[in-house]
Amino acid sequence: MSRTVPVIAGEAMFWAYDVALGVLFIEAARVGAKIPADRRPSS
Repeated sequence: MSRTVPVIAGEAMFWAYDVALGVLFIEAARVGAKIPADRRPSS
């Protein structure tokens, strides 16, 4: 059974199912990997 988890993006907060959140993380990583290293924000 899935449960909901809070997601905070900037100043916005929304609820997502934990399974969908995993998919969101994978897609975000794929998009981030396509950004050239010199355009990535420093951590």
